[in-house]
Amino acid sequence: MDLDQFQIKRRSFYLPGDIVTFHNLNGQMVCHRLLGWVHYRGAWQAITQADNRATNDGLLALDRIIGRVSLVDGQKLVIPVSSRMMAIGRWFGAVTGTIRKMCLRRLS
Repeated sequence: MDLDQFQIKRRSFYLPGDIVTFHNLNGQMVCHRLLGWVHYRGAWQAITQADNRATNDGLLALDRIIGRVSLVDGQKLVIPVSSRMMAIGRWFGAVTGTIRKMCLRRLS
């Protein structure tokens, strides 16, 4: 996505399904879907994932989020309920997968 084609707005809270922007570990600005939040080591962390990827990005600190995509090509970006529900389902899969791995480690 060309940076001239969308607008980013900072929010105090982001909802599952929102398209958020952040700098990845290589310093590139990326736009990925917010799946949800987890409380980890005393702070809230976001879990994001590109729509075209099979795996999530891992944990993302709140201060790394630049904002939410609000306009694309001058048009307001409206996130359908189905996309928000898909994001919540992916979040649930990520969280339960992590819990499963932690349990297996303790058993071995």
